[in-house]
Amino acid sequence: MVNGPSHKYRGSIFVLAIATLGIFTFLYLALAEHYQLTVYATNRNTQYYQMAIMKELFLVEYLDIPENERPMSGSYQYSVGTVDFYREELKLVIITKTKKHKQRYEEIIETSESTQSSELDFSENTSGTTEESIQFSSESSTVESLID
Repeated sequence: MVNGPSHKYRGSIFVLAIATLGIFTFLYLALAEHYQLTVYATNRNTQYYQMAIMKELFLVEYLDIPENERPMSGSYQYSVGTVDFYREELKLVIITKTKKHKQRYEEIIETSESTQSSELDFSENTSGTTEESIQFSSESSTVESLID
């Protein structure tokens, strides 16, 4: 006879296997969700910056046109999307579009001349972000203005 009664616990292996499977399933679902959120955020950030770059490229092209020849509205086509624009009284409204996203910018361009160099003050009001003021300094003595 053996020391004490002997019991074979066959149910404990089954419970252990189900618990292990549950833990691995939970970890897999958490990993898959994290991956999807990362891909979504990356794609959204990429498209946001593509729209911001398209806006800046459009502004450079638009300001290169002589002031009396600038169109009041129109559309520019880029490789990743389009830029639609129209002019209101003192502002230029720019709408950038990519595959799934659309962003609206309102640009008020004011000129101010200083004694040492001329500066362009761009007041940027973007939907979805706070109002910011960006200053670009130019080397030339001429100042481009959208204000008539």
